[in-house]
Amino acid sequence: MKYFILGLGLAFAPLHADQIIRHPELPFEPAFAADQQNVTFDSLYQEVFQFQSMSNWYGVAGQISAKQLEGIPLAREYKHAQVLFKKHTISASKFERVKYNYEMNLNQVKSLKAQLAIAEAYAQMSRLSLIQNGNDNMDLRKSIAEAIKKSEEGRLENLKASVEGAILTRDYYRNLVERYKKLHKSLDLPTEEFDRMRARALEAAVSVGTIQSQISVSESALEGLNRTLERLFKEN
Repeated sequence: MKYFILGLGLAFAPLHADQIIRHPELPFEPAFAADQQNVTFDSLYQEVFQFQSMSNWYGVAGQISAKQLEGIPLAREYKHAQVLFKKHTISASKFERVKYNYEMNLNQVKSLKAQLAIAEAYAQMSRLSLIQNGNDNMDLRKSIAEAIKKSEEGRLENLKASVEGAILTRDYYRNLVERYKKLHKSLDLPTEEFDRMRARALEAAVSVGTIQSQISVSESALEGLNRTLERLFKEN
């Protein structure tokens, strides 16, 4: 796959803007219904969905680039905060905030990369279906099935990234709540601020449970899909 965005790699590997901003390019050309042997309403729908998925791919690719650019100063700030924290020159709350922002940026990039894989799989699936349905004696079912599988694999990876992000948020705000419980009494912390932190921790905890259930369903779907594909192509 031609891919225009370099991964972040090691936590503090140098990353510059010119390494990130590259022209995105899908690894295949679109198919047009009018160019096929037969034109049907199904091929019309598949053509439109193909281009919608391609458009989504470019949009997500741009979001990845933006997030990686955003991550450059966050990585530097986190590296600097580690040094300062070891020297006891910044507070634990300041260090945890910097760490949280850095880790959430990495998590968002991971999630977006999974979404990119889904968009590509959908575009490929529509493209191949269009070609198969528009031409006699054309059998692309195996390639279409592989694209379906890739889309579900991408969905699973996106869910895993989502639950990791929810856990990061849950733990971060739980720690804030515990830290400020004492301050709430001794330093007269505004009640609204304390309630906001507690609400964020609870919301994230609920999200963790919800997404974990979604992951279980997606894993079952992928298992069933693998079995179905194995049987389908064994019998044909």
